[in-house]
Amino acid sequence: MIRIYKSKRGPDVLREKGRVACDADCRNYDGAPAGYVSGASTFSFDRKVYAADAVKRALCRAQHGKCCFCESKVLHVAYGDVEHFRPKKGYCQRPSDPLSRPGYYWLAYAWANLFFCCQICNQRHKRNLFPLLDPKARVLTHKDDLTREEPLFLDPTADDPERHVEFRRDKAVPPERQSARPGHNHRVGSQSSGSEGSAEPGLRGSRGLEATPRLAGRGGSPCGRSRG
Repeated sequence: MIRIYKSKRGPDVLREKGRVACDADCRNYDGAPAGYVSGASTFSFDRKVYAADAVKRALCRAQHGKCCFCESKVLHVAYGDVEHFRPKKGYCQRPSDPLSRPGYYWLAYAWANLFFCCQICNQRHKRNLFPLLDPKARVLTHKDDLTREEPLFLDPTADDPERHVEFRRDKAVPPERQSARPGHNHRVGSQSSGSEGSAEPGLRGSRGLEATPRLAGRGGSPCGRSRG
């Protein structure tokens, strides 16, 4: 996983068409929230907006053409996906959990919630997973305060992956066999090196390294900041 520095001002298509689409989704939810919770009603997200060419190009520039999770050079072998950090359609606390609805529908076109990643990380590893330290604190509507959540996945624009995940040339060492290091979060690191595919064979082949969670104090899961 790499640290990502995005421009504060996202592509125009997100701020214009994306804003209009987001407002419409929020109004639809407010009009019949029970239907969206049950799954009887669903949102129709416009891929031509959140994954527009301008968005993908901007993300590729910010990420140097690398997957935000496993660091593979995506465009050498595939088109890549525009990934939603907080899943838009629905979410799972654990891989075995059924999909809970609605997802973070109001973030479907949010620049801060979008990343560029390879299909393997997006479709095999992360999917709709978004575990929280306290599942009861999950934000369920656009009216709630997102800062109350403590995600177990690292946000590569807000968290420094090097504080939570390290790469070694030898085989990955289980977290319990590492010594604690001040300022490092083991629970976050194990989540990031697992679900997000940070130790994918393709990455090991290109870098000759393997991802190893740094021991500290939050939690472990398959994608980003693992705190529990």
